[in-house]
Amino acid sequence: MPPFAAPVRKGLDDLARRHDVSPGAVTALLEALIQGKRGMAQFDHPDLGGAGQWMRGGMTMVGDLSSPALKGKVDRLCSELSALLGQQLFLSPPDQAPEPGQQDNPARQSSPGAPAQERGG
Repeated sequence: MPPFAAPVRKGLDDLARRHDVSPGAVTALLEALIQGKRGMAQFDHPDLGGAGQWMRGGMTMVGDLSSPALKGKVDRLCSELSALLGQQLFLSPPDQAPEPGQQDNPARQSSPGAPAQERGG
C-alpha cells in the first residue's frame, strides 16, 4: 500500500489512539476494507484478537470469542474506516498526481483478474 498523505496518516493515528490499538492494526483493517470494497474485511492482527472478519450490517468475528468488547471495538473501527473510505479521504494530495496508469483512490483499484480495459491496459 502506498504511503498516505500526512493529514490522512494523522487521522489514522488518531483513530488508533481513540480505539486503543496500534496504528498497524488500523492500517491492517484499512487494507482489508479496501480489498473487501468497504463492505467486508478479513484481517489477522494481534491487537484485534488475531484472525477475524467483519461485514457491514452486523457480522463481526474475532479470534478471541470470549471478548465482546473486542468484537465491538473491531466493529466500530471497521465502520468508521469504511465510512472514511466512502468519503474519498484517501485520494492523492492535490499537488501529487498519481502516476500514469494508476488510479488515485485505492478503494477503486481493480483486481488482477479484471478486464484489461478496467485495469487501464
